[in-house]
Amino acid sequence: MFPHPCIGIVRYSTIKKSSLDFQSNCEKVELDEEKISNQSTLLATDGKQDVNSGLSGMLIRFIQKESKILRESMNIDESLDSGPDIDRSTLSPSIRAQLDAQVDDYQRFLLLLTHHPINVPPHLMLHYFLAIPAILPQERTELLKYLVFHNLWYDFWLVAVSDGTTMSDLEELLDLVHESLISNNNLKLGIWQALAAAHLVTSSLGLLNAISENAEYRLELPKGSVENFYNYLFSIQTAPNIDALRQVSPEETLRTNLVHRAFYVRRQAGLISSDDIPSFLHTIDKELTKIPGFASLILSSDALLRVLLETVTLLVADRKSHLNDFDYFCILKTSPPLLYPVYLSMCKNIKRRLVKSDQIMSLLVDMAIPDVSLVETLVMKFHLAISVETWIQLIPIFISNNQVLRKLRKTQPSKFNKAIDGLLADNPDLPDLTLLTLIDICNGHPQIIRKLLQRLSPDTNNLEFLLRIDFSAYNLLEVMRFAFRHRIVNVNTFRLVDRMLHQTWDVDALNRQASVAHSEQKHTSTLRNDDFRMYYRASSEKDKQALLFNVQALAQTISLGSPEDTASILNGLRKFMDLESFTFVKSATGKNYIFDRLVARTMHFIYKNHSHMAKQGVMAIREVLSKLNFDSTITQASLFEHIVYDDPEICIDILKNYRKNKAFLTTPLMEALQIGILRSSKLSPAGRLDLFEKFRTKMLELGYKSKMSARTMAKFGDLIFKVGQDRGDTEGLAWVVTMGYDRGVPVKVIKNWSRKLNG
Repeated sequence: MFPHPCIGIVRYSTIKKSSLDFQSNCEKVELDEEKISNQSTLLATDGKQDVNSGLSGMLIRFIQKESKILRESMNIDESLDSGPDIDRSTLSPSIRAQLDAQVDDYQRFLLLLTHHPINVPPHLMLHYFLAIPAILPQERTELLKYLVFHNLWYDFWLVAVSDGTTMSDLEELLDLVHESLISNNNLKLGIWQALAAAHLVTSSLGLLNAISENAEYRLELPKGSVENFYNYLFSIQTAPNIDALRQVSPEETLRTNLVHRAFYVRRQAGLISSDDIPSFLHTIDKELTKIPGFASLILSSDALLRVLLETVTLLVADRKSHLNDFDYFCILKTSPPLLYPVYLSMCKNIKRRLVKSDQIMSLLVDMAIPDVSLVETLVMKFHLAISVETWIQLIPIFISNNQVLRKLRKTQPSKFNKAIDGLLADNPDLPDLTLLTLIDICNGHPQIIRKLLQRLSPDTNNLEFLLRIDFSAYNLLEVMRFAFRHRIVNVNTFRLVDRMLHQTWDVDALNRQASVAHSEQKHTSTLRNDDFRMYYRASSEKDKQALLFNVQALAQTISLGSPEDTASILNGLRKFMDLESFTFVKSATGKNYIFDRLVARTMHFIYKNHSHMAKQGVMAIREVLSKLNFDSTITQASLFEHIVYDDPEICIDILKNYRKNKAFLTTPLMEALQIGILRSSKLSPAGRLDLFEKFRTKMLELGYKSKMSARTMAKFGDLIFKVGQDRGDTEGLAWVVTMGYDRGVPVKVIKNWSRKLNG
């Protein structure tokens, strides 16, 4: 806990002249004895001191005495320049981490300026400010706004003015003060606190008069009111007891001047005895409590600590009390037992628009965390304002009542995701039930689900729980990766595949569309006997692409395992697709379409996973093939394609080796050999074309069937046009377009050739 938030930070002789732009030559300071006396007494008003080489020995002795008392009450070290040992415990973990990442104190200072003043304790801000030689004007402005928020007026004037301050500078300063106080809902009393501190800091009566006159003019204060205030402040600070205080504070003055009455109450707190506490509390009337900023004004008096709880109770119990952000900040830091009354009071002042910062609401929730019942009440009211750091602590509390978490995920997904990241970072051993609940809540956020699954225990019961969650197709893939990674290969794993396919195609909707589209066609019965053909015809191009995309994504997932694991998954899936449990399609056409493409893409990714050593990729495919317990022409074709892709010249030898057993080189295998030639990166485009022509010629010589499939023709045509463009001659390639039509090449491919032909 950093020092009392309402008490100014003590500055000692270590303050750097270059940091404060403050006159240090004591001969140049012109202060009469009355001014020094006034300063001595005014210092006690705010509990803010500083040693300056330009002040007389009398003032120095006073400061030393007062700062000793203040140091003891605040329990702080005498030097602000404590280097790496500066207390940062009150910072949130995220801000501490950001500070650690900065290269020097200047960057740390700039970082703190970017955060809300509530989140940055004054001793840290001033520590880094004093550690750097100079700051830019805009940075200085932000620092001044920070000091205004914390009512650190003494420090404000030390930073803001010097003997070189001009009238124009003063006008800008007072505008900044005025705007900041309005923003902070602290104008009524804040301006007088500012003027009281100015009386202490200014090094000449001329500068003080300039501040006073400008304040009266620019802030529209009654003429002479500042001087009157200074005189009154001096009179109450020199009053040694309650009776003397009452003598210098006529009842009429207190009745008509709320500002004087506020400072009167503050001074009264330092003079009362325990017997006078009821009388003191009686002076805090409703007129005063309706002034935003009054609470922080009186709570900044360390003398008030004797009646602190009673005073705060009075302030928050009265629903008519007008309290601003900094008032609540002071109250929360001084009286944490009063959280529920503070909550009720804060709700009122939020409606009055006196409380504006999310940070103060988040702080209230943060301090209430031990009280689960109160936290639930606060979260329902302030869930939009709660910080990520507080949510990290709240998530485990709301796991059982996760509607709150679902609401947060829906309304503030970015904050929710950051909170999950923080929770995982801070808690390496979260229970499985917590992880499973969060996975359910996070459906739609695959990156978060992936991180949660990485922490989940590889247990079949956990997989059964996951099956009950209505995942998207992409998140089902993440769950399958989890299962395959941990070698959980059973019926439940393959049900995930079935569900992923259902998420890809809405077969009920496709069935309805197909019924309407084919109601008058003569082939309706044929289509209905083959559900996949019916769905495929009714599906849009986007639907078809989505199916292929998800099959490819599943293939990539399967390819990540060892050859044994990959073969085990494919064997199990092949068997599952023949069971009634597989419900996506019933026809053999559909099952073969899906499975063949899955196997082909799996082999492709296995080879790609070994791209740095292609022969190992071929060996891995061969090993998978050897462990399959079903006849897989597709796997064999993939093996041939990648063998030729890696060593294209071997294609001729393969033809020769099987010339006495031509039936082995079925159409899929022959197509694979040709695709391997046309895709091989080991040859130039022209080299691939030459080898392909030699291969086709050798096929005819050895008596193999020579008709090209549509897929092979498409690859062949692309290569011909590539070589033709490289040579600058495509005029004689019209025959390729004609041949493409004959071989059933897709229209979009042929149109692309035609553009190249005409271009």
